[in-house]
Parts: sequence; structure tokens; C-alpha cells
Amino acid sequence: MRKNPLAAPVIKWFGGKQTPPEELSPLFPKRITSYCEPFLGNGAVLFWLQPASACLCDINPGLIEMYETVRDQAEELIAALERHPNLENHYRLVRNWDRDKRQYGKLSCVQRAARMIYLSRTCYNGLYHSLEESDVFLETLTKIFGDRILFCNSCDICDFYKIHSSSLNVEN
Repeated sequence: MRKNPLAAPVIKWFGGKQTPPEELSPLFPKRITSYCEPFLGNGAVLFWLQPASACLCDINPGLIEMYETVRDQAEELIAALERHPNLENHYRLVRNWDRDKRQYGKLSCVQRAARMIYLSRTCYNGLYHSLEESDVFLETLTKIFGDRILFCNSCDICDFYKIHSSSLNVEN
């Protein structure tokens, strides 16, 4: 199978491989026909290996749903991402969507996936926390940085090529 050079992780993720996967290549068999990833994270190893078939798992159901959405609804996801302006007040609003669990549950999988990618693209260092972790994390950062929000406005929210290439790669 020929590798797609554009296929790459769509988001950063805690525990993501800091070592480029090509440096890890001596640890993998020369030929991989199927691949099981118990801790998907950002999928760096998956996108580097690009096996013919893969079983992808993670304890975070939102992450799995996001990659299923990339696979199954790439066009809708890109359209949803295009509707998110790169503005600090919008970032704050979207970051708080999960505060009301009932309302959050009414969002479509495309809206939730777009939220995850949007927050990943616009928050400080590309890593954001879910509701359960964010209060403690944001309290700690507020002690360090004061009321300054950890928002990045110099980034591309929607990387069309990466989403399309990743969508093709997650097909299996």
C-alpha cells in the first residue's frame, strides 16, 4: 500500500508521540497488515504506519467520535469548522459548551468534533482539557498567568488538506 504523505494527526493530544514516528520505525515490523492501537491519542503512529486495516481505541469517547467524524463526514466537519471565527470571545463561548451536559448532548457529532478541533487549534499550545480536568487546570494557569486567556489567534482553524488526507487514512 502506498502511503499518503499528507495524512497526519488532526489535533495535538496529551501523551502524543514527541519522537517523530520515523525514529520509532526500527521498533515496528517491516510489514504490517493490521494494526491495533489501544491508546489512539492524536494517532501519530497510525498516520505514519498507514496499515491496510486498524483497530483504534481510546478511553476518551470524544476523541474516537472526532476521528469517526473525520472519517465519515469530512465535508460537513470542514463546513462546521469554517463557521468558527478565530476570536477570543468565541473561543470562550465554545470552551464552555460542555458546562451544560444536557445542551452539549444535543450537539451533533459534527459539532462536537468541530469543537474539539477548534479548541485544539486555538488554545494555548494546542492542548485543551475536558470539563472534568479544566477547572483545576485553568485555576492553576490563572494563578500563573492571571486573567489573561490562553488563546492563540495566529493559527489555521481548519486544515482542509489534513482533514481530507486523514479522512482517507482512517477509512479502515
